[in-house]
Amino acid sequence: GRGLDRHANLGEGHIGYDGLAGVLNHPRIRGLPVILETPGFDGNGPDQGNMEIMRSLSGHLDVEPAVLARRAKRRVAYRARQLALRRTNRLRTDSKRTRSSRKGETVT
Repeated sequence: GRGLDRHANLGEGHIGYDGLAGVLNHPRIRGLPVILETPGFDGNGPDQGNMEIMRSLSGHLDVEPAVLARRAKRRVAYRARQLALRRTNRLRTDSKRTRSSRKGETVT
């Protein structure tokens, strides 16, 4: 190959949930440690969502993988909104401090 190492979140690649469940539950593999290399729903590597999907596919969690993937994506979107809000509030606070210091007021 081209030396490319491509990964996808569980269920989003070429194999799909059924294929992954088949591999994880094969008698020769079941119970063995697994290395999980995914980009993560937030792009920062394996995350809670992918771990929950893996547990579901291996029979350790009684929730459909697609439901877990939707939850993970909502968590990432929520965190992104919270981060954006914090940044906006920080910018507002910083601009108030700058205006107050120009007027000679004490900033607390």
